[in-house]
Amino acid sequence: MKTSMLLFAVITVFNFTACSGGASRGTSGSPGNQAGDTASASDCASAKDCRLFDNYCGGCACDALPAKAPDPKCDKGKVACVVQPCSNKMAVCSSGKCGVQ
Repeated sequence: MKTSMLLFAVITVFNFTACSGGASRGTSGSPGNQAGDTASASDCASAKDCRLFDNYCGGCACDALPAKAPDPKCDKGKVACVVQPCSNKMAVCSSGKCGVQ
């Protein structure tokens, strides 16, 4: 019983540390071939042209995507995060690119 409780605590701390960093990894927090990386040169004219996507693919990230872009596909395993990646954040448009604030 003590071993399983310790294991649960270690996993919880690891997940919290890995997933609750709070900062986005840029316009698309996802590495590699995610939809945010293939967006056009000008994604937006205003914040209403953007949306946030809670990305659980291989990590915890809040991605900013054009409003009409499809959700990125995940070719890695999805993870569980202690907090919702886009919690208390908003999509913004800056210099024609969607971002997270």
